[in-house]
Amino acid sequence: MLRLLVLISTLFLASFTTFASSLYNAEVMVEDSDAATELAAKQKAMLEVLVRVSGQSEIVDNPVVKKSLGSVDTFISSVGYGEKNEQKTLVAGFESSKIRALLIQADATLWGEPRPYVLFWLIEDSANGRKVLWEQSEDEKVAVIKAEGERRGLPVLVPVGDFDDVVNVSPPDIWGGFVNPLSDVSERYNPDGVVLLKIRRNRVDWQLYPKFQDMKYSAPIEGSDTGDINGVLANVVDAIADQYASRTAVTLGGDASNTTLLSITGLQSSEDYFSLERTLEGLNSIASLKLQSLSQGEAIFQISLLGTEEVFNNELMVDRRISKGSAETEIVDGRVVPLKLNYRFRGVSKVPAPAPRAPEAETPDNEEPSASEDITESENTVEQAVQSTANVGSDSEQEQN
Repeated sequence: MLRLLVLISTLFLASFTTFASSLYNAEVMVEDSDAATELAAKQKAMLEVLVRVSGQSEIVDNPVVKKSLGSVDTFISSVGYGEKNEQKTLVAGFESSKIRALLIQADATLWGEPRPYVLFWLIEDSANGRKVLWEQSEDEKVAVIKAEGERRGLPVLVPVGDFDDVVNVSPPDIWGGFVNPLSDVSERYNPDGVVLLKIRRNRVDWQLYPKFQDMKYSAPIEGSDTGDINGVLANVVDAIADQYASRTAVTLGGDASNTTLLSITGLQSSEDYFSLERTLEGLNSIASLKLQSLSQGEAIFQISLLGTEEVFNNELMVDRRISKGSAETEIVDGRVVPLKLNYRFRGVSKVPAPAPRAPEAETPDNEEPSASEDITESENTVEQAVQSTANVGSDSEQEQN
């Protein structure tokens, strides 16, 4: 069991690394190497990248995007040829800065990272009965789902179908959409969301639970489609990717005048603070970030948002160490305006690291320090570490001057 969990974790990490590095790369099939075929392949590759990075499947119809395809070579950073399924392919890499500039011109969005890991349960109703399609079943439909997830930049997980899976969930559970057993057996995969796909000939019915932790307490997003099964599965992945992108994608070049205060409590060490700071600086929904105060395990930042509070919240809550509190608001011109957004950080350090004690203040062997003393020392450690970092930057500026 432990060996399987280690293997799953390793595969997840490798998958994440692959997705993170391939958002601006695309591989498309080509029949020959003449100029017209190569140009069409480059344009198709560019559209794939734009869909993946923007999170919008309809961006291919954007007039600005259509016009840009005529100068596709100016967006390409590398190009080469490969082979996939015994067919020649063109592999193109695109300049991230130029793609983002194009998205700004097209008034489109940017779907950043990290992307959610989505666990797909697939069950098929055929003449021979209902069967679950596992990762190891080598069914073409599983391959299609994973390939379409790669196309959209959506990390796809499929249950492996080992002893634990088979024993803990049955085909009737999956077909009936019984949430409790599905949620319990899905937990071992640590997904961000769960999808249930029911396949009948050329029809697919699907249910999406976008937040796994709320799976037992919330209704799913549902949909269905009919037609060629491979095309239907591609449409399903598009719909699910669009759902996630709509929650966290931000409009590039938007107005960053939406300024508010962000309070995050629960910091127990300098490691917690700097880990939190890195997380906030990596959010696409934040245009600017400035620390206002740090005291008693609470950091208060002034932030300017590119999007709405909802988009910021959805992007931030991808980090499972962070939980949401109640926002402080006021009424301005009949609108509810947030004064301060409140969150709690469950950080890297489970136990506060004590600050060094002076020799005269050492605690006797038979006396233990109080909890309040540990907390105070921890807070001082956080503040001193942050202040020290600020002083280093200030000294460097003075030396340059």
